[in-house]
Amino acid sequence: MRQPRQGHGAPRRAGQISAGLTALRTIATTASRWLATLALLSLATVHATAQEPLSAAPHVEQAFALPTPPGATTGAAYLTLSIAKGDAVLTGASTPMAVTVELHSMQVTQERMQMHRIEQLAISSDAPLTMAPGGGPHLMLIGLTQPLTAGDRLPLTLHFLARPDTSLEISIKDYAEMMSLSE
Repeated sequence: MRQPRQGHGAPRRAGQISAGLTALRTIATTASRWLATLALLSLATVHATAQEPLSAAPHVEQAFALPTPPGATTGAAYLTLSIAKGDAVLTGASTPMAVTVELHSMQVTQERMQMHRIEQLAISSDAPLTMAPGGGPHLMLIGLTQPLTAGDRLPLTLHFLARPDTSLEISIKDYAEMMSLSE
């Protein structure tokens, strides 16, 4: 094997090392700029989150479902949603006791009940959303896996646009109990 001659390879290697060090400095500078940018973006995100807390979730009151007769595959749930500040949009709900839960609206026109599905319901600090039997919006429980029995509880998860889900258990109230509350 032939040995390189002294003096000829050294300047060439020194030039390669110098070029390598320059490339490493460029990479390090670019990387540190990226890291600084990411750090600033992280701080901006934390600051924005601190300004608009999602803890102001809609508040649920008067939540209940009505009992169903044996063999029924649909039921209904009602509740009142309010929010202290700002607004929210209810986009749906789910329960392990039904295949699906849809937002519905019911109207009686010319002595005929008409029900239709709606995609979302708005809630604002000025206008709470009230669901009650007899008309208006409600949660339609479709494909019940068991009858809804007075005295039992129904697990329910509410889904919102750009807000975390809210999970709760609601009472299944007897019709007579509901009539006494409305008087």
